Amino acid sequence: MTKKGYKRMRGVLDEAILGYSKNGGTFNEKGEFIRPDTKKLGFKHVIDFPCIKQPTDSIKDAFYVLHHLKGFIADAEMMSLPPKMTYYVVFEGRVPGVYEEWKNCKK
Repeated sequence: MTKKGYKRMRGVLDEAILGYSKNGGTFNEKGEFIRPDTKKLGFKHVIDFPCIKQPTDSIKDAFYVLHHLKGFIADAEMMSLPPKMTYYVVFEGRVPGVYEEWKNCKK
């Protein structure tokens, strides 16, 4: 089996960060990354770390990307609240697991 490179998904993320920087988004020096091939801002993509991963032969890449992005967005929304407000935020229901989300996607 060949290892996936996620080239298209990496391209989408790089385009998003370019849009962010063009609209005045800021980076600290530690987080800034200039792509050696294009000389433009981009992400330093790390795809070899332990997390919820799909099997190597899976073709459902988008599901797993969206699952992780959903968590990143929820974290970003919490960070945008004033510290006093985060105490009062109540999540209704429970956070669904991957299997539960996958069942909903198939409907």
